[in-house]
Amino acid sequence: MLMVRAHRYAIDYIEQAPVIVLAAARGNAHVSWSERAFIQEQLSKMCQNKAQLRDVMLSYGLPLPLRLLDGRVLTSSRATVIRRLALMNPSTLAQTIPATRQKQNAWLQALQNWCEGMASRSEANNYRCLSFEWAATNYPGVTYTEADGARHMVDFVSAHSDTFKPLWTRERARAEE
Repeated sequence: MLMVRAHRYAIDYIEQAPVIVLAAARGNAHVSWSERAFIQEQLSKMCQNKAQLRDVMLSYGLPLPLRLLDGRVLTSSRATVIRRLALMNPSTLAQTIPATRQKQNAWLQALQNWCEGMASRSEANNYRCLSFEWAATNYPGVTYTEADGARHMVDFVSAHSDTFKPLWTRERARAEE
């Protein structure tokens, strides 16, 4: 609502790319008054300048393919995953994002489990989410129940980072596991 109230055309951007709401708030469910004012002012200026959606998304550090994410799968707890997805090659990302809301939800849950699993090993990997791009490209199509399996794969990849090959499919990695 904060962003919608910024300008009468703001809803057009939000409807086309709901992910900008999550990016603008940086994944925070609650933002301070000063942050709210900044978010509104920033979006209002873009609306007044009739910015292209691509430019609005770039101002939030988002590649255009992330517009494909359904707003109902975006939660503040998934902000880290969205930030990591934003770092991927846009062409790869466009081919990776599942088409349906249900598949997007399961995929994002698998990636969230992946990042959380890697975070628990933060000392070993210097706070990086190792092999995130591999996980992102290999987990589309999983069910929500299968998304929990990402934690087991994190254990395998962490323990065998020297022999793990990013060219493996998820099925091959499971066989190696």
